Amino acid sequence: MNKKNYILGAILILLIGLAYLYQGPVKKWQINSSKPKNFLAKIETDKLDKIVIKNTFGEITLEKKDNDWLVKNNQTEQKDFPASASLIDGLLGNLKKSQDAGLELASANKDRKSEFQTDDKGIVLKLYSTNKEVANLTVGKLTSDYLSTYLRQTDSDNTYKMVGINLFTDLAGKEWRNTKIFSTDKTVINKIRFQYLDNQFTIQKKNNDWLADKTKLKADKVDKLTQIFSNLNAIEIPKQDFGPTGLDKSQLIIQASGNALDNTLMIGKDNGKNMYYVKRSDNDYIYLISKEDRDELSKKIDQLK
Repeated sequence: MNKKNYILGAILILLIGLAYLYQGPVKKWQINSSKPKNFLAKIETDKLDKIVIKNTFGEITLEKKDNDWLVKNNQTEQKDFPASASLIDGLLGNLKKSQDAGLELASANKDRKSEFQTDDKGIVLKLYSTNKEVANLTVGKLTSDYLSTYLRQTDSDNTYKMVGINLFTDLAGKEWRNTKIFSTDKTVINKIRFQYLDNQFTIQKKNNDWLADKTKLKADKVDKLTQIFSNLNAIEIPKQDFGPTGLDKSQLIIQASGNALDNTLMIGKDNGKNMYYVKRSDNDYIYLISKEDRDELSKKIDQLK
């Protein structure tokens, strides 16, 4: 092979190498360098201690106290209420995923914000850590495939698409308070005491049978009772005012126990809308349960035979 061929071969190898670099690492660097920086990337989600959400239902403030999240009440006569752990976990989980999500610029035109609902009709989300605001976002609608969210930093006109993250659904709800009254394995319950204003009785499980004294009770009737009592949810959380509840002289107190379990529920008056005031004995939070649940819990002994 002559010298000219060597030179041509070397040039060809060089061109192939340059083509590889341009199509590979260089092109990748160009693409990555042109992507918008993720403004959530540096937020330490495990250190967030306050979240403010302003949606169509109003402004909701969530604050972390010790290891628990509370829904703050801005009315001075009303106390804070435990937040729903599942909703908090869902939001924080999506915020953490958002830190690695890709951002795509949807529009830099302030007049187009309404198209993405990142205008004043969007959901405002503010994140705080140790009393310092670390993010202020306006979250808009979902993309047409319902998999991604439009959002912008509230002080910017730029609207972005956050790829693969649904923040809208996390933030659009009304009720952030924990509506779960009891969540217990029903098989643990082996004793239930019913205390009415005029009488009381106890039923107990022995050798897989439910008994009142020595009278055997219907298993399916007691099973329905324990099922409701072990998985009891409020259908609404009322104003935390004991005045109208009748809970100072409860019409019925039910205590379910077994092993280390000791759950006691106090049932008060009807609120006039076929819902009944209830509270647990170990705290002062007031809930409303349905008439159906109240009727199922308010059994007399003859109804269980």
